[in-house]
Amino acid sequence: MILVVLCLNTLLYHLEESLQGLRAHGTQRKTTVIAYADDVSILMTSQEDVTTVRDAIACYEKAIGATLIMQKSSALAVGTWDTACEIMGIPYNREIKILGVKIRKTVKQSAPAIWTILASVVRTRARGAYSRDLNVTQRITLVLVYMLAKLWYTAQMLQPPVSTFGKLYRQFCGIFGRAPFYACYSQHCRCEKRTAVGV
Repeated sequence: MILVVLCLNTLLYHLEESLQGLRAHGTQRKTTVIAYADDVSILMTSQEDVTTVRDAIACYEKAIGATLIMQKSSALAVGTWDTACEIMGIPYNREIKILGVKIRKTVKQSAPAIWTILASVVRTRARGAYSRDLNVTQRITLVLVYMLAKLWYTAQMLQPPVSTFGKLYRQFCGIFGRAPFYACYSQHCRCEKRTAVGV
């Protein structure tokens, strides 16, 4: 296990330097690898990247004395990627999970699916919290720590659909016993009532 950890950083650095990666609009910074512990996602943008990754993984496997399990690996063809291009025998899927977030072929397909699941999770947690005997401070902590954290994390990657805002707002209001909280659904409206506790 120690060899896996020691050699992983070298593999990630090599891939970061060798692959073309994806660039966000208006920035020179590229993303080629997303890693958490031993869960590694590699973003390839050309056929040449496949050869580079194959060679890097072969070198990594030799260094650690283990092999990549292809059955636990998956590929997702995004945009105009040709699925006829084989990637080390790894099968293509309709969706994959990267750091706990399910990603599909396009952002338009990914966002509604992810936010529907998150809204359902928040609804379940809110119903459980509504029936518990919690004071206001405990309810605020519950919302901030156990509900909003995942929402903020996901919102950084995928903008939620407008329909989701209303659903989430109603769930948060339910936690506070339907207190007079008013939300702004657009950037142009003004909230008429405010309370001492902001949600």
